[in-house]
Amino acid sequence: MVDILTGLYASSAILAALRHRDMVSGRGQFIDLALLDCGVAALSHYAQNFLVSGVPAPRRGNGGFGGIPSQAFRCADADIFVVASTPKQWSALAMALGRPELADEPRFATVSTRIANRDLVLQTLDSIFVQRSAAHWVAALEAADVPVSPVNTMDAVFTDPQVRHRGLRTTVAHQTAGAVDLIANPIRYGSGPATTYTAPPLLGEHTDEILTGVLGKTPNEIAELHASGTI
Repeated sequence: MVDILTGLYASSAILAALRHRDMVSGRGQFIDLALLDCGVAALSHYAQNFLVSGVPAPRRGNGGFGGIPSQAFRCADADIFVVASTPKQWSALAMALGRPELADEPRFATVSTRIANRDLVLQTLDSIFVQRSAAHWVAALEAADVPVSPVNTMDAVFTDPQVRHRGLRTTVAHQTAGAVDLIANPIRYGSGPATTYTAPPLLGEHTDEILTGVLGKTPNEIAELHASGTI
């Protein structure tokens, strides 16, 4: 994740530097970007809360630190992720679970009381969700307009109807491997770039192209590099 986040920070940094060059200074600049720095920055409000209070947040796995529930729950056969932190969502969740009394339970009825009784809330929900399948609960909570999602396996990700609709799996022809599936770029434009995909290159496939187009080497110079074993 830190590798990916640093790449995203890098793209923003490059765009900002180009903007500064074009609008302010007329000059480019050196960008210093470290994996460590981006990892710390990505801690976001969790780290900021510590800097303000001096108190580190307890580890809660995939659970949030605001209103609850906002985390994964184990069902009879698989996990689901549920968010029901607002009063409306909590009331709808209680009805969908077949436990309407939970909506008015004094220890659960408001956001602040659920946070204060976090462990009891989660224990109660754990004991309910484990009784039925993930598919049952997803259907029930979706019908009640409670935010819910299955915790997908990788194959389920790419068979998800919305993932298929968005075309996030694309296939290209590779000269030695045949058809190769790739992850599509999530950035969509009304027109322009990122509309076609090429196969991953072979080792050295574009060496001559780069030597010619970037370094300005002549065909004879490139032939000499090949002959000498340099490339």
